[in-house]
Amino acid sequence: MNITYTMASQTRTTQAPKRRFYSPELKRQVVQTCAQPGASIAAVALQHGINTNIVHRWIREHRQGALVTQPQAFVITLEQPGGVVKSKQEKVVALAKG
Repeated sequence: MNITYTMASQTRTTQAPKRRFYSPELKRQVVQTCAQPGASIAAVALQHGINTNIVHRWIREHRQGALVTQPQAFVITLEQPGGVVKSKQEKVVALAKG
């Protein structure tokens, strides 16, 4: 008796679905649009191609203060010994050269 076909021998032709990433700017925009008088959460979600449950979660997080609505940025300056400030691009090139 010879077994030539098993489920383990099947090759997967499709990739597993990946988790989508939504930027804080998009989340803020969707939440603000939903807050407009007469706005339908389902219609806004559909317009952006997002599941309605996700939009409801963003609104809930916004009300609780957990949704970051303003991206926080900071600037890093790098100094050489001698007080010469190098730009980030120059530092990356210097690191790449070794």
